[in-house]
Amino acid sequence: NLAYKPKSIGIYKVQVFVKDGTGKIAFAMSNECDVEANPALELRNVNISEVALTNSQIDVGAFARNGVEPYQFAYYIYRDNKIVKKTGYTQCENIPDAPYGVQNYSFTATVPGNYHVIVFAKDATGAIVMKTTDKCLVSNNPQPDGYQEIGLGVSYWNDTTTLKFNVNVYKGLPPYQYAYYVFKNGERIITSNYENVYYDEFSFDYNVIETARYTVTVFVKDSIGKIKIQNIINNYFVDISQLNKPQINTIQFEKNTINLGERFEVTTEYQNGVSIAYDVYKDGALYYKSNFRSRTLISHFYFKPNHTGRYTVKAIVRSANGTTVSKFTSDYCNVK
Repeated sequence: NLAYKPKSIGIYKVQVFVKDGTGKIAFAMSNECDVEANPALELRNVNISEVALTNSQIDVGAFARNGVEPYQFAYYIYRDNKIVKKTGYTQCENIPDAPYGVQNYSFTATVPGNYHVIVFAKDATGAIVMKTTDKCLVSNNPQPDGYQEIGLGVSYWNDTTTLKFNVNVYKGLPPYQYAYYVFKNGERIITSNYENVYYDEFSFDYNVIETARYTVTVFVKDSIGKIKIQNIINNYFVDISQLNKPQINTIQFEKNTINLGERFEVTTEYQNGVSIAYDVYKDGALYYKSNFRSRTLISHFYFKPNHTGRYTVKAIVRSANGTTVSKFTSDYCNVK
């Protein structure tokens, strides 16, 4: 193998000579390789948020391509058109097998004003290009043009004694953070800290230990400090004994007729149960009993009868405290 780095543009070929032990020589010529000049280094995109809060982190994104890797970036930060900070060059992390580099730089503006940043990119040959961001208004109560109030889509459900909450966030100015309060009979019992929201959605749980009326209030804050407050549940009555009670929603055969030698399938949907068992009846008489097995929410039961007849199935669901509930299929499966 031969590796060669051309120093100028042109059409290159490689001639290879091979000599054996007797001194005989053979040679061959490679195909042509056209070496062209690299496109000039380019700062394709630089960006900064339109507004920001005083003493909050401001992110500056830069995207460079062409030229010769690796790339380095430097930044000049201006407030009200006066330079307030200069950085040295730092090498960015290049994307593997991609002719470009991306770097994110952050700074904190402690004084209100109109900020902008000049981004410098330098490649391995020393070529330098620069590009200026738009302006970022930093204040204690910023609001960009066309700002729309944060919107929330909320949902909740229970899994045994656990109340589960899910919130989708839209509009406002991401990224977001969230916190929440939990009230029991009007008294606040939980105050959470703010946490980051990823992918514009978040979830949290609350374990109910007492029968009471509960209110859950969520707070969502966007990057400029605007806060949306909304109740997910309000004065919601939770009976702990009912939360623990198992319930079978549906139980049914997937097919109502099969041939002897085939197996039938029964699908059961249930809640508040930790395990499930099945009794199989043929022509009204108990034919088979299964053991309890762990399942969640939906259970599929398969059984292969050894005799023809009309079959029904009873599901038995057991909760964590040993309470059971049962239900028969409302239809039949005829085995021919």
